[in-house]
Parts: sequence; structure tokens; C-alpha cells
Amino acid sequence: MDASQYYPTVASKLTFMAIELDQVEYGTKSGYRMVLDSNHFSLSHALRYSLANARNLMLYVQEGTPFVIDKIYILNVTSGTERVYSMLKPFMSASLINKIIIKSVSKTNEFIKTLPQTIVPKDYGGLAPIMKETNEILKKKLLDNRDYFLDEEKLRNGCVKDEVDTTVGEDDKDNINSFKNLSID
Repeated sequence: MDASQYYPTVASKLTFMAIELDQVEYGTKSGYRMVLDSNHFSLSHALRYSLANARNLMLYVQEGTPFVIDKIYILNVTSGTERVYSMLKPFMSASLINKIIIKSVSKTNEFIKTLPQTIVPKDYGGLAPIMKETNEILKKKLLDNRDYFLDEEKLRNGCVKDEVDTTVGEDDKDNINSFKNLSID
């Protein structure tokens, strides 16, 4: 992928949306194991991360995600991946650092053989559909649920008003003040 077309915050948001959609469709899980292939991730991609983005991403991953991360496997580690990891690491808790497992290019094939082949894409020698097909299915699911995510974003950003009117009218102000003087034995 061309680095000029890579937007780290968008990539992160899409990842979290995919996990949220999985939870909506199949329920919560005890933990997610994420497998990230950094084969085509170059130094140019790494330079697209800002320090503020890195800090916010790590804050969200550790404090805000509505799911538990069990492990994060990073495969085919490149210099770009190492650069991003070193930028993110100061913002990571020891607990998160211990969940990250980095595999060099030479160790990636060995690791893939340990996974159930039914979940490994054909591109990697497994039995699951190729990544392009899986990505298209995910893209369609996300687009099919576009309205859900737009409504959810409005709700999370406080753009949705309460359905109940909680404003106090002039006639009711005297009643509220009388509660301040109420004594209970």
C-alpha cells in the first residue's frame, strides 16, 4: 500500500469498528487475539504517525476499548514497524507490552503453522479465504452498518439530546428550593 494513502487514525478506527461489529453480531468474548502483518509497512508509513496520535491511540487501547486484548501478534516485522513500536512503547503499560509478541520475517511462517489452518488465509498457506476477499466482506459489513456507527458516534460525542426534558420551569423552582430545607428524622 502506498504510504501517502495510509491514515493511521482511520486504520485504527476501522479496526475498532470491526471488533465492535463482531461484538454486536456474536456477543462479547473473553479476549481478542490480534494478528497484524507488517510486511508492507515501511518507514514512510511510520512517519505518518504523530506523537499525539500515538499517545491517544495507546490511551484508548488501554483505557477506552470496550473489549479485552489478549495478545497482539505482529508478523513480518520491518524497520517501519519497529519505528512505530518504539514511538508507542513509552505510552504503553507493562501489561500491554507483555501482550505484544513480535515475530521476525523468518519466524512468521513458523508461527502461522501453529494456528488453526481454518482461520489462516490462503495467502498464508491456510484454508480460509484470501485476505482480499475477507477485506471485501468486512468492508461490506461495515457499510451495511453505516447508520449504526454514525448514530453511535453521535451518542458518544454527546450530540444526541436526552429524550426526557429535564429543564425546570419557573413554577417548579419554588418546589426545588423547598427540598433544600427538608429535614428527615
